[in-house]
Amino acid sequence: MNGGVEIILERMKTHPDEFVIGSPISYDSKWGSFLREIIDAEYFNEAEKEAVLIAIREANRENFTGRVMQRLAGEDEPTGAQGKLFLDQAIGMDMGGQSRIHSSPANNDLANTGRHIYAHAEALRALKGMIFK
Repeated sequence: MNGGVEIILERMKTHPDEFVIGSPISYDSKWGSFLREIIDAEYFNEAEKEAVLIAIREANRENFTGRVMQRLAGEDEPTGAQGKLFLDQAIGMDMGGQSRIHSSPANNDLANTGRHIYAHAEALRALKGMIFK
């Protein structure tokens, strides 16, 4: 494997903050031009390209897990009006407060489930505040 590719792969592991992670792949980072070159240039073989794509995929997966954990801990959770908008969108309300979902027992269950989840999130947020005082 090319030495430069090995360095990039190792750098992605040790300094992920230097890479803009996302899907589709973003090349807007300190190392973005090198990532693009590895993926696009004919002089890198398929194994090198695949190794970089796998590393990017794994970084995206780790980023996703981190965001889920932050939301679970209430650190990145919509609150106040934003939280209500999030809930309303989740249960099918438009911006004017009108339902986008026709009434049915299944849809009422969905709305109740959304409210139930939101209530649990609020309780977890309160509990976190009591624990980490």
